[in-house]
Amino acid sequence: MEVENIDNYSVYGGSLVKFTKMNNITQILSLTCKNSKCSIKKISKDEYMYLSTGEILKCNHIENRSQNINTIRSSISKLRNLINNNFVGGLNELWITLTFGENKVYNPKDLYSIFEKFIKRLRYSYKDLKFDYIYVPEPHEKGDWHIHLLLKADKTLYIENSTLNKIWGLGFVKVNRLKDIDNIGAYVSAYLINIKDGEKTKKGARLYLYPPRT
Repeated sequence: MEVENIDNYSVYGGSLVKFTKMNNITQILSLTCKNSKCSIKKISKDEYMYLSTGEILKCNHIENRSQNINTIRSSISKLRNLINNNFVGGLNELWITLTFGENKVYNPKDLYSIFEKFIKRLRYSYKDLKFDYIYVPEPHEKGDWHIHLLLKADKTLYIENSTLNKIWGLGFVKVNRLKDIDNIGAYVSAYLINIKDGEKTKKGARLYLYPPRT
């Protein structure tokens, strides 16, 4: 997967401006100033030092992402750009949701090994295809998790819901095309940060469900 260069800023009219070309999308960011110097140095997971004075202080560890929402927003922004840099809605791409049935997963750390085993089964079932993917866990309000997956093959890709359901084997699956979506990164991000409540959408509500360092 291709990753953008986040430090490529130019000066226009006294402001720092960054142009990012991602397939059919051009993103323009403008900053009035940019702090390129770091005033602290992390010594360990519990301590950091002020470089100007040499003073060593204790880190304040956050207990949930609601105490550091800017961090998760930054992560979502980087993910959005990564998606737009690699997915355009072609016939070799699929948007997949993987859920869990009775054996729900409440610890996001358990998702990695579960997903890796699934990908191995998928590659075995489609030996004639080469896959790239971006997968993102999403939390529910009740504390359990499911997985969103962007899948990209080296040629036209078509997988029936019923076929993928057998390969996954852990719950309900949903397979969609990414057609008629101008900004795939924004489309996926909406799933990760918003919560649907009937006809209403609670924008950004899911941000508070992500635990620290996920």
